[in-house]
Amino acid sequence: MTPPEVRTSSWPRRTTRTWAPAIVLVANCKYSEEQIIGFLNQATAGLPVKDLCRQGGFSEATFYKWRAKYGGLRVTEAARLRELKG
Repeated sequence: MTPPEVRTSSWPRRTTRTWAPAIVLVANCKYSEEQIIGFLNQATAGLPVKDLCRQGGFSEATFYKWRAKYGGLRVTEAARLRELKG
């Protein structure tokens, strides 16, 4: 990997990078897939999403992202999917 190229301008006196390093972080989720599916089932049972998110400690955006990813899965299916992945 070559070092980043640094350019200086005459006004204002600052150095600017011409590229930003690509850093990919894999975030550890604090909830297991089984817990996520449990939250989704609670919402399906009638608990308001806003209340569920407040009790669970996550945002509504996270809930809807989980619903898009895990919607319709059962706990046993999630465990089987995890086995197939790794």
